[in-house]
Amino acid sequence: MKIKFSWVVVLGTVCLFLSSGCQWFADNPMFPRAKVDITFQVLSENGGEVLTNQLGILSVTKVDQSNSESSSTEVTVSQEASTEITYSSGNTVATSTTITFARSARFTFNPRNAVGGRIEKCTIEYYDDKGNLIPALKRFLAIFVDIPADISKSATIVLEIFNKRVEDYYLSHSIIAGYAVVKFEGRDYAGHPITFKTSVPISVYFPEVDISTIGTTGGTCPRSFSCH
Repeated sequence: MKIKFSWVVVLGTVCLFLSSGCQWFADNPMFPRAKVDITFQVLSENGGEVLTNQLGILSVTKVDQSNSESSSTEVTVSQEASTEITYSSGNTVATSTTITFARSARFTFNPRNAVGGRIEKCTIEYYDDKGNLIPALKRFLAIFVDIPADISKSATIVLEIFNKRVEDYYLSHSIIAGYAVVKFEGRDYAGHPITFKTSVPISVYFPEVDISTIGTTGGTCPRSFSCH
């Protein structure tokens, strides 16, 4: 009778394990699942950290050239500073606008337990200012991030999120803001599949720039162009 009961217990345990898969290990203190916190820092084109932590247009400089060589009006608008205006009198004969962008973000993986893991795939989805998914911009990236099994260490990777294709789409469709959802997938060193997700805001609107005009410049949004 005892032998029969033992077999019932064993079979029940096996069935429970098979039905729960790796989740059994995840809940077992001997086989924990990797726990990781992800943070991001948006970077400017020269590699500096963007204080607002937003992708997209970082600053716009608009220069009105006058008939006089010494006369011009220069207006710089930045996500991170007040409007700066330098003014001299004169009749405006040409206007040029220079735009700088924040395109990349540095993602930092901070382990919260001593398991670690490996990230091998990244999916990026883009949304407009109304929260609608933009399927045409979805991207799949093959990457490699080795998350250490040590809570005193971290791993980082820099990804270009707001590339030219995304820039052209947002500007040509007059999308003034949105966000990118970045999903990382891989496997931890205990054998469990792991997925981490975060969202990065995007801003492409400045009052001094007519984004509908930018969108008609061949869809390339050049560094310097004339706005009339």
